[in-house]
Amino acid sequence: MENSIARYQYNFVDQTPVSIFSKDFRDYAEVCFKEFGDRVKHWVTLNEPWTYSINGYANGTMAPGRCSAWVNPNCTGGDSGREPYIVSHNQLLAHAAAVRVYRTKYQVCYFVKNHVNDVRKGVVE
Repeated sequence: MENSIARYQYNFVDQTPVSIFSKDFRDYAEVCFKEFGDRVKHWVTLNEPWTYSINGYANGTMAPGRCSAWVNPNCTGGDSGREPYIVSHNQLLAHAAAVRVYRTKYQVCYFVKNHVNDVRKGVVE
């Protein structure tokens, strides 16, 4: 990290199908943690998940362009009343799976001794 510029790794592809399973995303994230963890200080699992859900599955203005005809007459497929919620649910499951593998296998932890007892604190560095 030259000139104190922090590097962030973004682990989500905007054209990922709604049917992606949290296990698949977890496995993908684990490969990224393992291969790039020595060079990446900050990890971001999902970039703008609300924007992806709403624009991709409610109003159809972004990929994959799904929405209901009552939202946008140019839409050819989709359900704006259900699909954004399904997508958001799957995004949360995928995020949780990636965070779980990071915390259990790759997060650096240290112990801090305070005057009363030992407190375990996780450090994301």
